[in-house]
Amino acid sequence: MVAPVKKYFVWAVFLIAVIVQFYFPISSIAEKNDILENGVEYKIKTRPIDPADPFRGRYVAIDVSVLISDNCQNEAPGSDIYFIRLSTGEDGFAEVSEISIAPLEGEGVLRLNGRYYWRSWNNTVMLPYDRYYMRETGAPKAENAYRQQGADTYVSLRVKNNKGVISGLYVGDMRIEDYVRE
Repeated sequence: MVAPVKKYFVWAVFLIAVIVQFYFPISSIAEKNDILENGVEYKIKTRPIDPADPFRGRYVAIDVSVLISDNCQNEAPGSDIYFIRLSTGEDGFAEVSEISIAPLEGEGVLRLNGRYYWRSWNNTVMLPYDRYYMRETGAPKAENAYRQQGADTYVSLRVKNNKGVISGLYVGDMRIEDYVRE
């Protein structure tokens, strides 16, 4: 009589382990899709950098830094975690309007680790988005186009619940995927 109870227990533990293994990747994907669909969009100017990582697939390496506005409410990030508020500047691109160690409420807030740092020498905050993944065949062409058009490139970043997801890389006003096809 003890054996069937033990058998059900083993199966229950196995089933829980299977559910847990699928829960975390699926919830992460669902969260990023929610940000892409419902997040607030910001345009951020980028500049090309040369990638050197053959193990993570094809991507276009980008440097995403956001200018700190002149009237930014500023609390120097002295801790490992800080928050920034993005707003849209007069030129239509994102700028940092607030930096705080304490959590911020409202739209356009990103939670950053201290390793994504504030560059005082050019008054910008470097964001933790450094890759734009593409299909294997288009990435080399996109990288060349991106490097040639560097001054006229930007990413669109969707922000929701203190997290951000890059939704597109643009050359001029054209998505990089469309630019490469032409």
